[in-house]
Amino acid sequence: KCGNMQMTASLVKRVENGTQEIDLLKIMSRAALEYIGRGGLGSSFGPLGDERSSAHSNAIQSIG
Repeated sequence: KCGNMQMTASLVKRVENGTQEIDLLKIMSRAALEYIGRGGLGSSFGPLGDERSSAHSNAIQSIG
């Protein structure tokens, strides 16, 4: 799946059981990291819908 479809599916899954607060900053930060990884580094940091963090994404996020 492309990144946008993964992110959309993840958001839909979160609200299936009703309205809830969603931390879009966290989701968009993860999406930006994923797109940079795919486009610039040729590597994926993991599915956008997956809440678990990878060692790579943790390392990159700890820098900023």
